[in-house]
Amino acid sequence: MIERHKGALLALCGVTILSLDSLLVRLVDAASPWNLVFWRGLLLSITLLSIEVFRAHQSTEGRPAGLSVTVFTGGFGYAAAAMFFVLGLGKSDVTSVLAIYSMAPFFAALIAFIVLRETLPRHTVIAMGVAMVGIAAIFQYGVESGEGMGDLYALVSGLGSATYLVSLRRDSGRSGTRILITGGVTMALIALLNGANPMAI
Repeated sequence: MIERHKGALLALCGVTILSLDSLLVRLVDAASPWNLVFWRGLLLSITLLSIEVFRAHQSTEGRPAGLSVTVFTGGFGYAAAAMFFVLGLGKSDVTSVLAIYSMAPFFAALIAFIVLRETLPRHTVIAMGVAMVGIAAIFQYGVESGEGMGDLYALVSGLGSATYLVSLRRDSGRSGTRILITGGVTMALIALLNGANPMAI
């Protein structure tokens, strides 16, 4: 299988799994959004840190590269994406949040064009324009129905996800685990600062 096709297939599998995330968040209605953010961040960091420690013991190539600007940028982007995704679901309907969040690839293409000097194909630009018209319609409905803040949170989530994706692309995914660990710790700390009560869940 061609590597490009393999990457597209893996991305499709990831998006399919992620599509269940919003439904699961809505089902956990006994916890405040910040409690959910705390546990999502902490458990993610603990899991991936354990994997990193295990890999370090098994590897004969020495210690992996440490923290960098790319790691912190990607980590904060992931944290913003995950936090505002949860907050958006608490203030808007699932369909609107997912529709706006789906703009993340287009935001990523635009950021990569500016930061990484990657080309921006014409068909991508056309798709971005069409998508923006749809997002504008969703925002208009959100404002009229009192869900505008949730839609805004979803937009910030999409921008955060785009930042995370471009950070992964910048070093070909080599810092992926450290980016997610940084993002998870950031989520947990910000949740605590915003009044999360982890044991209430």
